[in-house]
Amino acid sequence: MESCRVARLSFQRLLLVSSRLKGIRKGEGPLFGSRQIMVRFQGCPLNCVYCNAPDIKRSETCKLEATPGLRNWKPVNNPIELSELERHIKGLTTPDLHSINFTGGEPLDQLEFCIELAKAVHKFQGIVYLDTAGYPYENFKKLVDYCEYVKIDIKSADAGAVVSEKFDRLVNEELESIKLSVKKQKPTIAKIVIMETTDKKWFENVLSQLKVEVNSVTFFNLTLTPVSPTEEIKNSPSLRKLFEFSEIASKYVPADFIQVTPQAEGYYGVPTS
Repeated sequence: MESCRVARLSFQRLLLVSSRLKGIRKGEGPLFGSRQIMVRFQGCPLNCVYCNAPDIKRSETCKLEATPGLRNWKPVNNPIELSELERHIKGLTTPDLHSINFTGGEPLDQLEFCIELAKAVHKFQGIVYLDTAGYPYENFKKLVDYCEYVKIDIKSADAGAVVSEKFDRLVNEELESIKLSVKKQKPTIAKIVIMETTDKKWFENVLSQLKVEVNSVTFFNLTLTPVSPTEEIKNSPSLRKLFEFSEIASKYVPADFIQVTPQAEGYYGVPTS
């Protein structure tokens, strides 16, 4: 078992970023375009067809950006020690920085290290933005108190994240994570990637389950993101479909708290590899 003082980061991916483009000007929903430093963790229990980091594997090397915004990558041994990662984050911090984005992969796969890193970030008054599927819920419960912002993906069946037998459990745990985050008054963003094949009845059912819980909209936003084309997905959903889903969402979430935004990396024309 690996020490909680060490984390494996993804290989040949944006591991730690502070440029104005890649992650960087990321965020979701109301935070779209906010400047962030991204820490991309290896490992994920899901298998989404639209994953922008499908090659996250264990590797002996990871890459860190040496200078904010220049994308001049420095290879370092993997796994990386907490003290080295903390030092590097401090070096990439800029006056307009919004937060440190824990992403992946799935950060909850490296729970103990995430907790230790969050504590380190707080020591220099940094803000932690957790980008997760909220799965498994038991891990989310242990990490949420260390985060200032939470973004949780709700996976549709056509995302292919899990086998069909496990799909209902996945969605239930994602919803429980959202409810807990809102209950704790964390600014919470629920994100659903919309594909041309995403089912309307499923979408409406999911939002109906959130309606009763999300009664303090100060702490909740819903972001609908059109899927970005990949080798497996040739087309994004039509504008008509996005409008239709946004209208459905307004039955359950006030219109002021619904955003339709593209994935930030794609919007700024920056590759994820």
